[in-house]
Amino acid sequence: MRTQYFLFLTLFLTSSFVMAQGRPFVEKKPSRNPELNTRTLQNDSVPGFTSSPNSVISKDKKPPVTDYKIISVDRDTTFVDTSLTIRKEYRFNYLRKDTFELLRFSNTGQTYNRLSLAKVSNSIFPTMGFAAKQFPYTAADEVTYYEVPTPFTEMFYKTVMEQGQTTDILFTTNTSPRFNFSISFKGIRSLGKYQHILTSGGQFRFTSNYRSPNERYFLRFHYENQHSDQEENGGLTAESVTDFESEDKEFDERAKLSVEYEDAVNGFNSKRYFLDHFYELTPKKDSLSRSILSVGHRFEYQSNTNFFFQSGAYTPYGDLVTDATTVSDRTELRTTENSFYGRFDSDVLGQLEAKWTQYNYKYNIVDTLVTANQFDKRIEANESALSGSWQNKIANIDLNASFSKSLGGIRGGDRLSVEAQLPIFQKIILNAGMNRSVQHPGFSFERYQSDYSSFDWQLDPKMVRTTQLHASANVPYVGKLSGSVSNIENHSYFKQTPLADTSVPSLLVSPTQADASIQHLKLTWNQEFRFWRFALDNTVMYQNVTQDAAILNVPEIVTRNTFYYSDTLFEGRMFLQTGVTFNYFTKYYMNGYHPVIGEFYSQSDTQYGGFPLIDLFVNAKVRQTRLYIKAEHMNSGFTGNTFYSAPGYPYRDYIIRFGLVWNFFM
Repeated sequence: MRTQYFLFLTLFLTSSFVMAQGRPFVEKKPSRNPELNTRTLQNDSVPGFTSSPNSVISKDKKPPVTDYKIISVDRDTTFVDTSLTIRKEYRFNYLRKDTFELLRFSNTGQTYNRLSLAKVSNSIFPTMGFAAKQFPYTAADEVTYYEVPTPFTEMFYKTVMEQGQTTDILFTTNTSPRFNFSISFKGIRSLGKYQHILTSGGQFRFTSNYRSPNERYFLRFHYENQHSDQEENGGLTAESVTDFESEDKEFDERAKLSVEYEDAVNGFNSKRYFLDHFYELTPKKDSLSRSILSVGHRFEYQSNTNFFFQSGAYTPYGDLVTDATTVSDRTELRTTENSFYGRFDSDVLGQLEAKWTQYNYKYNIVDTLVTANQFDKRIEANESALSGSWQNKIANIDLNASFSKSLGGIRGGDRLSVEAQLPIFQKIILNAGMNRSVQHPGFSFERYQSDYSSFDWQLDPKMVRTTQLHASANVPYVGKLSGSVSNIENHSYFKQTPLADTSVPSLLVSPTQADASIQHLKLTWNQEFRFWRFALDNTVMYQNVTQDAAILNVPEIVTRNTFYYSDTLFEGRMFLQTGVTFNYFTKYYMNGYHPVIGEFYSQSDTQYGGFPLIDLFVNAKVRQTRLYIKAEHMNSGFTGNTFYSAPGYPYRDYIIRFGLVWNFFM
């Protein structure tokens, strides 16, 4: 019934606003995309539309790409970027993000092992858990909205490991200058090189935004349905690990290597309805004044489901519960969030916002079997919170502060953030700040039950407290320098526990929290050196962890170095970029992956890493089309089979993959 209501709401809003006329729904702000330059903007234009929304369409004029706007949930505006840069090369992957701090598994669509400390969530409310399954998941604050002078389409395609492909298609149009909608779908299927490791998934999204004729009422809405399914094999058997590392040519066909099991499937599904609308109580007096008072409401309903199915018991996971012959674990979380806020934009005071939030959650472990440890498998409660933010520029200093404070409930946390940007010497601008968060470790960490009898816990976890100081600066001729120091109290993690039968290798894990605080230091340097048409892009990260035991494990050094050549060909009709990328991280106690709980666990038995990853790429741009060809891990055949993404899970072998990003401006 609830689903039908929201679908009706979507259709009603669409039909109501489709004939609207007026100015476009967007606050015009300068782009924050550092990759766009004047030359790019001059060359990337589209025939058939003028820059002004009130102008008459002319076939002789070409609107620049700056007219094709992308709007974030925080109302920041960028625009479509059809340029080809080295940053685009780094983001041409399944996640469409720079994965410098992530280590991929052997098949596209699987999880990622972290090479650094995970970013702290901005939300103060508890998450579901199952973090290893949520890398492709898109949160509400990551969804973008659009305003375009003509219909716009973007098509992403990339080959996978074997038998499948990755696609991501977006279409958006303005039915009038005041109403826009977009439809997108991202899909993946990849068989993989190893046995029983097929991945598949899809993300469907519909967005719309609207601005009233008097330019005082704004609305944004989106619906998103996401699902990902992976066959799980538990990694290679001990015998197959030996065969893999022996470099015997017989096992170059990876399907010949035995895996722990071939009867398990893990998946994560999510549906979300999101609505944000606000009304400006005071109209704008002129284009220079921005003293505006507005009130708004934000609504978000989301349902998440995680499941693990297996046709029989796997001994290292322990015994099944009484009367169980198969494993059928299913966990659900339903959340409803209502926020009411007021915002004041002042020429003198800056931007002030206050918000009150009511948050309802229903966590449920779906289980019909009787287990030895009986407890309430449902958690249902309400949380409320007060939050505020302030942004202003005083002299040459940009200030930004925000806080969130839980007012009711036992699982809500707190968050405080203070940041400043100031010039310190000529062209050097310093960004510095402090973040303080208090967060619940996640529902699956507190309460979980599986058809495996040993995966059964009900805890009363302490809140995880994280304090971080961070700073960054772009220094001429040196590069971008950034660093952070984090102090973590009650760090939550999963650890290995022994089986009752010690003669059997154990893959049991259980949740726990560190007794002592942990300190994490991260220093990063990034600089690109250019000579003629050649360039060398460098990113080096140093990390140090102070702790009583090997709990939070990360490599000390992570580096990525790309040497490439760029030039235009065929009288400027094609832009070519080709080069080689070298990735490396030092050995460390790499986290293990556990399919049953969809999480990584800490281990201190074996160190992994210390192997180079060399990729050769050739990219080209023709008009608004970017073509990508890459030989991945081309050194795998002569540097030894010691490359792993997690214990028992080898990294990818040498493979040639290609793809494209194609933009259509109608």
